[in-house]
Amino acid sequence: MHERAGYRARAKCERPFVFRTKALCGVRTLVRCYCRDLGLTRKNARCATLLSTLPVCVSVKSRCLLFLALLFTLVLAPMQVAAAPTPVPNPKPDISAMSYFTGTWTCHQMLRGKDRPDTSTSTMDLNDRWIKTTDVAPVFDSYRTSPVNTTTYTTYDGSVKRYVQVSVDDFGGYGIAYSTGWNGNTMRWTDKSASNGAVAMTTISKVSDSEYNWKFEGTMGNGKPQDPQHGVCKKTG
Repeated sequence: MHERAGYRARAKCERPFVFRTKALCGVRTLVRCYCRDLGLTRKNARCATLLSTLPVCVSVKSRCLLFLALLFTLVLAPMQVAAAPTPVPNPKPDISAMSYFTGTWTCHQMLRGKDRPDTSTSTMDLNDRWIKTTDVAPVFDSYRTSPVNTTTYTTYDGSVKRYVQVSVDDFGGYGIAYSTGWNGNTMRWTDKSASNGAVAMTTISKVSDSEYNWKFEGTMGNGKPQDPQHGVCKKTG
């Protein structure tokens, strides 16, 4: 009786107990426990540690439940599969209206009193988001001794609802032109990218599935009109 009362007094003062027993469901250990429950004795108390807290005295009947709860928290919960991330929408532009120009075309125009030929080939490119056109204009008179090689990319910008063309050539030329698309059999491209303020407009008129005419006009940087040009292109491949 004297020892039991002394034990309860020590428990009330949070004096530690050292248990050498099968604590936590069969795992033999030596643990120093602190007990506040005066109803627990060495016969019905066992040690249990929850997460990183101080070991405490618990009932023998409840120690396995505590262990299983701890096992689920530390082992099973992290095994839950994280939800897959939602991909960012990346729709392709609709450039099917420009498919008319795919293939190989041979074009001719009269320039400086002579026939100026060039050949252009258009294919889908860059994950089918652009139409790539490579154009080769060979030497045709004494004013130019090298062929002109031009690469043009065409796509549709849905945010502004218009088509875009970006062109560069191996003479240092470049341009950015815009069009609202076909109006019947006619399409007009407007280029205002020149640093001197010049404006260029090219109108394409469809004759058939294998032939179209083009006409160039515009103004120079000083506002004066540029010399108009025109030509015809026929599909050859």
